[in-house]
Amino acid sequence: MIKLPGYEGGLIYLASPYSHPDSAVLEERVRLVSIAAARMFEAGYNVFSPIAHTHTIAVNGGLAGHFDRWAAYDTLMIGLSERLAVLRLSGWAESKGGDAEIKLALKQSKPIDFIFPEMVGL
Repeated sequence: MIKLPGYEGGLIYLASPYSHPDSAVLEERVRLVSIAAARMFEAGYNVFSPIAHTHTIAVNGGLAGHFDRWAAYDTLMIGLSERLAVLRLSGWAESKGGDAEIKLALKQSKPIDFIFPEMVGL
């Protein structure tokens, strides 16, 4: 199972790709990051996933799901987090939101961990 060196029990912000023109790809990303967050939580990590935690709010509340809509909220949550973890699902390197989250974490001197899907049993 996943091991994050230096983890001290604080909140982990779990970034992952989200937006995609194919709704099936978007829904699969939501499903996978939700599983990853659950497995990390089960392993003893305190995890906040902006996708797993806000996708339902966005869909049911009629809110835009793209990063620009959620940037202020995500900035706040990264600030409250001990570190950033990036789930390297397909498309992570091209993710506008993921890139912004990494830059925010770097600006705030947060440790960044890259999580491969197999590390959380995906």
